[in-house]
Amino acid sequence: MSSIYRKRISTSQPFKMLVAHLERSSDPSKGESGNPVATRQSFQSQLITTPEGVGVRGIVGDQFPTAIVKVNSTEYGNTNVVAGPPFYDKDFIQIWAGGVEGGSDIRVLEAGNDFGRAQGNGQGNVNDVASSLASVLNSLKNLGIKAIVDPNDASQIIVSSLSPTEPLILNVRSVSFNLFAGNPPFLLLSADGGTLFDPTVSGKSECRVFIRSTGVAPMIIT
Repeated sequence: MSSIYRKRISTSQPFKMLVAHLERSSDPSKGESGNPVATRQSFQSQLITTPEGVGVRGIVGDQFPTAIVKVNSTEYGNTNVVAGPPFYDKDFIQIWAGGVEGGSDIRVLEAGNDFGRAQGNGQGNVNDVASSLASVLNSLKNLGIKAIVDPNDASQIIVSSLSPTEPLILNVRSVSFNLFAGNPPFLLLSADGGTLFDPTVSGKSECRVFIRSTGVAPMIIT
């Protein structure tokens, strides 16, 4: 297992710092009245320790990196249901939170094998596939994410990093739909519903999306 998954980002409790400084520069020509006035400014911060052991100061907020996996169709090859061609790439989904370099240690979930086993080849229900995928993602404890079925659209899974400081990475391959009616089984959407990956638009069968963390703000003046 990569060290990045043995060491998670940690944060201290919020604390305040007093920083001494001068209100203005000195002006010797004015004599004693030209001396600067010393003052103190209070800042609130937290110490954030990265997996590499680097400490930075900031304020951790409540914005968790989030994206949506939409099960758009059941047009993924599933040899558990119907024997497929002898050679074709399997459709898969791979999601985790943390560093990009950790992907080699993260399990690749094959459609029709790890989830959606009784469906595929254009058969079944997209809502059932979404529920199956969410269940598998939540069962894998080293991913650093949580997955829930969208309460407003059961064909979509809302995936978030468990930490506001760790980016979310989604790797999807959606290729076998070309053997059926041409409707890609998996799309990636942003948290606000914008399209991040649609193979019929991009012309690419595989995509890796990096959702950067915006959950850390600078120190604040108190």
